[in-house]
Amino acid sequence: PAVDELVKLLDAPGKGSDDVHVRFALHGMVITVMTGKAEAQRAALAEGLIAGLSTRAEPEVRAFLIRQLQLCGRDEAVAPLTAFLVDDRFCEPATQALVRIGTPSAVASLRNALGTAKGKHVVTLTMAVGQLRDTDSVGTLQTLAKHADAGIAQAARYALANIAPADARPVLEAAAKADRPIERFRAARQLLLYAQRRAEQGAVAETAALCRGLVADDALPVHARTGALSTLVDAIGTKAL
Repeated sequence: PAVDELVKLLDAPGKGSDDVHVRFALHGMVITVMTGKAEAQRAALAEGLIAGLSTRAEPEVRAFLIRQLQLCGRDEAVAPLTAFLVDDRFCEPATQALVRIGTPSAVASLRNALGTAKGKHVVTLTMAVGQLRDTDSVGTLQTLAKHADAGIAQAARYALANIAPADARPVLEAAAKADRPIERFRAARQLLLYAQRRAEQGAVAETAALCRGLVADDALPVHARTGALSTLVDAIGTKAL
């Protein structure tokens, strides 16, 4: 009940009232239940915040509630947040909240939303499944990596590099042959990330070959080549000498 009362007192910016103390109180509750690992209180607080998403229609109020759920929400928040993934105003904060929650149901929600996303939502959701390293999104990402929209293609290649399935290497290497230097540099950074992730997966020989190829590429800036040297040392130690 206390959470419900505080949510009612929230106000949108510019409405004439000062709700800073209300926001401070709600955020303080979030920090307290998360710091103290008080699960019963956390669940009750999340329930009140979720209810507020239905009772309060003001965009800035909803955005504040979503940010609090990002900190204290668990699986109970996934379905309510998923409803906002198709909204232009709330797709980004809802996505960030689901990434932070990070449970299998949250990952599945983002993956499913990516399958039907349009416009700017595609980049937001692509980056999210890449950050969560969702292997079940690889097929969709392979398609998006060849998208006519450069922003979408770039985001998909980042996601593939971070997930690092073995069959992502050709599309990343193809991007490294772009005509524009800035595009080649971005592609090299993605290849380096891919190499790091492949080393983590045990594909050390592949990582070493990739890194040596980047080191030998005179067209890349010095810091990109030294980054490849550093990754090579991390992967094979003194054999890099």
